[in-house]
Amino acid sequence: TIEIDAKKEQIHISADGTTFRLNTPSTEPPERNGGKEGESFTIKGGKLKHLLEQTLPFASKDATRLILNGILLEGAGKENNTVATDGHRLCVAKFVGEIGIESAKVTIPEKLAQLIIRAVGEEDETKIVVKENVIDVSGPDYEIQGSLLNGDFPDYKNVIPAKNSHRFDVKRKELLESLNRLSLMTDHVCCGVKLSFREQEVSL
Repeated sequence: TIEIDAKKEQIHISADGTTFRLNTPSTEPPERNGGKEGESFTIKGGKLKHLLEQTLPFASKDATRLILNGILLEGAGKENNTVATDGHRLCVAKFVGEIGIESAKVTIPEKLAQLIIRAVGEEDETKIVVKENVIDVSGPDYEIQGSLLNGDFPDYKNVIPAKNSHRFDVKRKELLESLNRLSLMTDHVCCGVKLSFREQEVSL
């Protein structure tokens, strides 16, 4: 006997003492240009692509926490962020500059972010309209509209230390070249890279 219990955002399927909890995201396509009028702002296409590309690799693939399967787009006056985390790693990409929005906090699904990255041109003046549960991204010859992820993205600012007792500045290119050479001898499961810092030297 299989028991199926439909919740608001989940379906529970039980049989022989085992219960599966499956998320049920809406399969209804968003009504084109429907719903309430949202807040809109404009950003350069190259900057939008950069913000999404920096954070997309950090988005979770865990089906039990859908809100982490996307990228948080956070606007706050002159400082605007995209944020992604899988619960173990966190990336915050920042853009400082007035883009004409006072406040926004929406989570873009991973697949929608990939579509935006492919469609947006570097020099496009990209218009973003945020509605109740829909985001609309448009440029000179395209318009992308998709549903946003429902739920509250975790308060990522609480896990970032306000102060660090140690700070070490290095040249980005040299560090990346060293890490690329070491990556031939490492893997992400059991062997990482150890960094040792001295006054004028870092050893990997």
